[in-house]
Amino acid sequence: MWLPILVVPFVVILHGSVAAGFDAIDYTVWALFVIGYLAKLGFAPSRSHFFKTHLLDLAVIALPFFRPVRALRVLRFVRARSVAGEGLQRARLLLREHRLQYVLLAAVVIVFAGSAVEFGFEHSAPGANIHSCGDALWWAVVTVTTVGYGDRYPVRLTYNRVR
Repeated sequence: MWLPILVVPFVVILHGSVAAGFDAIDYTVWALFVIGYLAKLGFAPSRSHFFKTHLLDLAVIALPFFRPVRALRVLRFVRARSVAGEGLQRARLLLREHRLQYVLLAAVVIVFAGSAVEFGFEHSAPGANIHSCGDALWWAVVTVTTVGYGDRYPVRLTYNRVR
């Protein structure tokens, strides 16, 4: 979720309150990194060993103090890589320990199978608004995630009221 805060300023020139907002978010996340590092350092059984083995973490939090040296903005990508790497490692560990990869695989298969069946029913129905596999996949994803935008919906699978 923080990645756009890192990438957008490289792609678009931000002005005024938008730039200030992006900087505020960036500094807040940086401060959280500092707090996290200091907490880990404080709870480490051997602070010297922690310090020696976590030099990249220290560099990520220490170097932004040199903000006037704008050539070092590349360090934002180092921080992003560090965050993304840790997040992916935790996700992988969670999936492996709880065998959730099977649940994830089943969910993906159900979404794709549901979209294929929906496309089969709807692609030629009169008044249908699902005309392609992409439309059917979009419908399946927003239905499964309970977003339900309503821009794509089935028309052939209607229920007759019992009178």
